[in-house]
Amino acid sequence: MAIQEIDLSTPQVGGGVGDPARVAFEKVNANFSLLAAQYEALKALVEAGGGGAGGALYWQDDETGELIVDDDNTQIEGL
Repeated sequence: MAIQEIDLSTPQVGGGVGDPARVAFEKVNANFSLLAAQYEALKALVEAGGGGAGGALYWQDDETGELIVDDDNTQIEGL
């Protein structure tokens, strides 16, 4: 499941704009549930010794693909 964006600008019937409060907070709750599940999965992976080669955990920048954490789980100089 992906993060759900709250609509703030789409005109609604009756003159409202964006998602009604109930729908918006349902999305907020779903987003927190997703993040909590991802956190628990990552925590379990780290506790198990990582998921990279040789049991190391690697982090990469989504936009540039640059390695942020090296194979001994320390921050790379300059980042």
